[in-house]
Amino acid sequence: MNNVLNLNDEGLKKFVLLQYAPGMSKYIQVHVSYETLARIYQRISVQWSKLGETDPHFSVLSAPKFRASSILDSIDAFTETGKYALENFLSLCEKNTIYAKSDARVLELGCGVGRSTIFFAKRFHSVEGWDVSSGNLKVCDATLRAQGITNVTLKLITKLEDYKDAKPFDVLISEIALQHNPPLYSISFSITFCPNLKMAEYSIFKL
Repeated sequence: MNNVLNLNDEGLKKFVLLQYAPGMSKYIQVHVSYETLARIYQRISVQWSKLGETDPHFSVLSAPKFRASSILDSIDAFTETGKYALENFLSLCEKNTIYAKSDARVLELGCGVGRSTIFFAKRFHSVEGWDVSSGNLKVCDATLRAQGITNVTLKLITKLEDYKDAKPFDVLISEIALQHNPPLYSISFSITFCPNLKMAEYSIFKL
């Protein structure tokens, strides 16, 4: 079943479609104090930072072959999966008669180890990759260097206010980042960040 919530925050009205299983509550609390949201963020940051240091590729795609103990044998297969985010984006643009111009500036929220970043960087003028995990960003930086990609800037998100520091961009991409976090955080992020989407010509992100 589906439930539609009308979210109002400082005059912003957004509608988010939430899926829930039988027996689950139909309502998700989305209005909390800033302090509560900050504590949720800190918990998320600690969790993903730990995963980024111990099992970075597995934290992105949870298949046994992508564990740290076996990633050297499967890194090519892991990297190959990143192209589908770009293909999906271009397909959606085509279906909606949108021309994805090559000189676009891309902001990728939750870039992780750079699985999709490298493909967007090869297609567009520049990419800014944000993530909460310093470990994942270290792997991402190493991957970019190994492939000779120089048009990507990486940013570690350390606090909620960092989300408001986005420079003007044309495209927002967030494929499998927000839905891996508590619904309250993901929805609150969308409320905070959506007003800035006027900077983007088009955006794709999954809650």
